[in-house]
Amino acid sequence: MDDHVEDEVASPGPDPLLLPPPTLPGVVGVLTDNGDLTRAVHHQARGNRPGNTSIAYDPKVKEFKGFCDAMFSNQSVEVRYLVTPPKVYQFIFYQSHREKRKPGRLKRGESATDREGSFSVSNYRSVMGRYYGKPSTEWLPPTNPLQFQQVNTYKSSLIELHKEQVANNANTFVWNHHIWSCHCIELYKLVKARRNRTKKDNYVEKVDETFSFFKAQGKAQQIEDAIWLKASNRGLRAAYPAIR
Repeated sequence: MDDHVEDEVASPGPDPLLLPPPTLPGVVGVLTDNGDLTRAVHHQARGNRPGNTSIAYDPKVKEFKGFCDAMFSNQSVEVRYLVTPPKVYQFIFYQSHREKRKPGRLKRGESATDREGSFSVSNYRSVMGRYYGKPSTEWLPPTNPLQFQQVNTYKSSLIELHKEQVANNANTFVWNHHIWSCHCIELYKLVKARRNRTKKDNYVEKVDETFSFFKAQGKAQQIEDAIWLKASNRGLRAAYPAIR
């Protein structure tokens, strides 16, 4: 009797990775009853999308798929590119903490779109290695990170990819309830706060430059002495014209 109870307690439950993703009431019904209509509406809406939107989104979708190929290669192709909560968080975290890419000469046959849509595994591991397993007090912030608008474009491109997957009945996750979770919201707040600090720093620099003349009032003698010392290193002939 006791052995039977122990066997029941020790028996493992269903694998959470094999369970279907959660859905909200009514979502499945819309897909089941109107799948052809939802797909048609999505593809028509995509056809009406401005060209500049495609230019901005398509390379980022390509980069996300490269990220999935590198980090989730153990998954089958049918599910590897699905927009899911862990993929979105890792991808957006990486984009918001990496350095801006330096422009360089394109290789023969390479376009700017191809370069923008490429995913670097080595850079991903280098960036994430600064944060994984370390307390936040030891985190090293990027010196020249992506601006908030650029990170927001990555988010928007993933939203569009998710919509396409939902329209094709391939993804049942709901963006605002399952994917863009409280963790993503906190990450977004961090990026916004960083933007505000950058704006403040830039504002101080601009104010200092604009009002530098007024700050110099009453310091004419110090300025003249400094100019004289700097110019006199090149000889007195150069010093006199410098202080005129």
